[in-house]
Order: sequence, then structure tokens, then C-alpha cells
Amino acid sequence: MERHMNNNKCYEGIIASERDAQSGVNGLLFNAPSKGDSAFFSNAWSERWYKSFKAPFRLAVIGLGDVGLSVAAGLKLIASPAIAEIGIYDIAEQRVAACEMEISQINGLDFQSTPVVIKDDKSLFDSDVIVFTASKGVPPLNSGVKDVRMYQLEQNAEIVKHYIKLAVDANFEGMFCVMSDPVDLLCKVALDYAQSLDSEKWHALRVRGFGLGVMYARAQYYAEKLGIDDFMQKGRVYGPHGADLIAINDVAAGFDYELSQKLTALTINANLAVRENGRKPYLAPALSSGALSLVAMLEGRWQHSAIAFDNVFLGVRNRMTAAGVELDRIAYNETIATWIEQTIANLERQYEALHTK
Repeated sequence: MERHMNNNKCYEGIIASERDAQSGVNGLLFNAPSKGDSAFFSNAWSERWYKSFKAPFRLAVIGLGDVGLSVAAGLKLIASPAIAEIGIYDIAEQRVAACEMEISQINGLDFQSTPVVIKDDKSLFDSDVIVFTASKGVPPLNSGVKDVRMYQLEQNAEIVKHYIKLAVDANFEGMFCVMSDPVDLLCKVALDYAQSLDSEKWHALRVRGFGLGVMYARAQYYAEKLGIDDFMQKGRVYGPHGADLIAINDVAAGFDYELSQKLTALTINANLAVRENGRKPYLAPALSSGALSLVAMLEGRWQHSAIAFDNVFLGVRNRMTAAGVELDRIAYNETIATWIEQTIANLERQYEALHTK
């Protein structure tokens, strides 16, 4: 059943009651859903789109740097039946040719190989899912840039807009998945710009961010070192792939705020720890946030991704079901709820800052 959303909020496709949706964080992420809850859709086209978004999917990876190449290789290795083909695209034609050879040669006995297809400007959007990994990169340590996240936002926002414009012009009707940093804020850039070009067809379900998967994996890694038991069952992560991340040691009776803060700090700085050992930290993000999470989403399994939540994109555990997007819900905890609300407020401020420069 189609239900129209509050004009000031965006919970496109999320399964919830009217009361839960009006309650925001408290209603959507805490306590069990009620029987008979259905999904919110902004219009009939949005509802039809969701119901028709079914496997097998043709994916296209934009950008074949360290992350993009690793995502494509990961998708090839997973060989999910939900993926019909892995398209690869880059502005450097020689790189595309070389990557097609390398990825296509990942094979073995009794291996159900997914075909790899070179995409060009004309065929790029003849796809069901775009995986955007293109980026202008991170400024060097001696650059004097104080806020790397905002620097990346300013630089990568223009690239995202470029491809969104191409997608709209090509009448692309699939999903646009963002992996470039800052993931959550670039999702908002992509959606707002797409809706400025086509407000009816570009609803929030068509944009997702994939950066939280690796933060969960990093939190799990450090939880083990801190002696936190059952993190896989009781631990949670929320928020962006960056400083406003939240890592919870236990969402049940064992919740410990100080321990969660320690776990959060270790998780946020995990990439720096890798850099200190002389390696660029791209493999875990490409596989945990990228290949593994993308496949889980397309197969309808639980995964971590950033979805339109209120006025921002918030990374949460969720899954796509036949009825709509199901959010992972936990027992109400005032401290956790306040923490998440602070993260949402910070994301809103960061996005607003982009438009005040």
C-alpha cells in the first residue's frame, strides 16, 4: 500500500508505522516494529520501481583505481547469481583494457564465472546498478588541509554531479551506489542534484552509500582485541565512514558507554594504523564496504549501507525485502539514541557547510 511521507522528512521505502516515522530515530531504530507496518513511498513510480528492482543485476563500476579494481575483483570472486555482469569503466582507456584482462582471468575449476564487460560513455548506463568509486584522492599529509573530509566533499561532489547528469540524460533507471569519500555526504549531493533534474523518478531509494561495512569489520577486529564478547551478535555500528561513526560494544544489557567510546576511537583511526605500517588502506574498504555489502544488498541479506534517513544519509544495518527496506531495530537506549541524533546533526551541518562556501 502506498503511503505519502511527511514533506520535511525522507523515509523512502522504509517499513514503519506512521507514529514510528514521526518519531525519527527513536521510532525507526529502536523497539520492534508493529504487525501490519508497511513501507513509505513518495509516489506510485517509486513503489513500482522498488517492486521491479530484482535480480539478476548488471553492475557497472566507475573508476578503476585501487578501490574500484578491488571491488570488481571481489565481485568476480564472490560470483553471486544475483549479478549478471560486472561492467568496468574508467576515463583511462588503457587501464580499462588491462583491468578487463586481469579480472576476466580470475577463474578456476568448477568456478561459476561472472562475465566482465568493458563499458564506454554510450553503454555505461545500460546497467541496473552503478558503483561509483571515482575520486580526486586524499590530500598529502603535508598539504596543510585541516578538514580532509570537507576537502574530499568539495572535490568529489563535482565528479558525482557529472555522472548523475549523464545518468539522467541517459534515462538511467537503476540504483546509484556511492563508495567515494565522504560516502554519506556525497549520497546527499547525488540525490539532491538528481532530484533537481528529475524530481519524480529520482527518489531516495535509488541512491545508497557503501562505507559502513568496513567500519563494522574494523570494529569487530578491535572488539576482539578489547575482549568484547559476542560483538557479531550484540555489537552495532552507525553513521558515516568517518569521524562521526558510532561503534556500540553491546546493544543489550552489557552496553558500556566508555568501552563503546574506546571501540569507536580505535575503529575511526584504523586506517591511520594501516598507513603507519606503510600501506594504503584500500583493500578492506573495497571488499567489506564494497563487494561483500553490495552482494548482500542485492541478495536481500542484512548489510551495512547509508540510506536516506530524515534529511541525511545515515549508515545503518538494513536489508531489502519484498515489502520494503527493513531496518535493524534494538531495544531503546537513551544514550545510544542521543549519540545517533548528534551524528545526524553533525552530518546536516557538514552538508550545509558545502553550500555556504
